[in-house]
Amino acid sequence: FKSDPKILIPNVSYCTFTKSNGVFDAGDDSRILCLKSERDTHGYIRQTQIITSTDFFKTQETINDSTGILATSYVLEINVIQSFIVATVQTDKYGATGSSAVLYVSKDGYEFTKAVIDAAIVSDSFSFLPSTKSSLHISVWGFSEDGKQVSDILSSDSEGIHFKKLLENIEGNFLGFVNLEKVETIEGVWIANVMEGYDSST
Repeated sequence: FKSDPKILIPNVSYCTFTKSNGVFDAGDDSRILCLKSERDTHGYIRQTQIITSTDFFKTQETINDSTGILATSYVLEINVIQSFIVATVQTDKYGATGSSAVLYVSKDGYEFTKAVIDAAIVSDSFSFLPSTKSSLHISVWGFSEDGKQVSDILSSDSEGIHFKKLLENIEGNFLGFVNLEKVETIEGVWIANVMEGYDSST
């Protein structure tokens, strides 16, 4: 290590450097984002905030969005994906597994905006797919009448805010694996196994 290890501040469950993937290049090299939980008198998590620091928490700042909702929410996870930082927020902070969720996206790690997605997002029924510097890709899955998993593939605009549906009824399995492969050598090309005869309205 180039420096001595330091103990994290209390009640922090996860941390990442913003420049952790070789693509995200906004801001300070030493900037860290962490998830910090606050508990009520009964020990239950009341909220989980995103906090940030560039001096290993000698000073720190709580991340929020323009509506003030993000700083008082239950943030499940935060990911640095290509040129985007994405916070997954569970809408029911006391809900069990399977509660609905929303995404907040940032291009600089400070200003976060709620994503507009043409699909219902559930906390344990979506996943991030290999993305590009100009677009986020997610898989949102459900089940057919005979119990087979099917997924919809959505892609964002260049800001990571507005998502549109690219493919429907992609075959998958109960573990969340999607029968979909990105062609690495050709930008924007995917190969998918689409299930025929599945009616998502039934």
